[in-house]
Amino acid sequence: MSADERTLEATVTVEDPDTFNQPLHMVQRWRKVNNPLMETVCAEDNFDYFHQNLFPIPEANKPDS
Repeated sequence: MSADERTLEATVTVEDPDTFNQPLHMVQRWRKVNNPLMETVCAEDNFDYFHQNLFPIPEANKPDS
């Protein structure tokens, strides 16, 4: 967590001499925003190639409260 508490940073170092010539360094940063989280439909494997949408993914008419 940063000093201003608005950024989270994860740092990873992978050392595997059999795979890499030198250590691999990776960084991922997340920034806090003051917007509300939006609810979205997120069903696993929601591509319906074979049933032509005969059984659609259910969706709520209003977000959870």
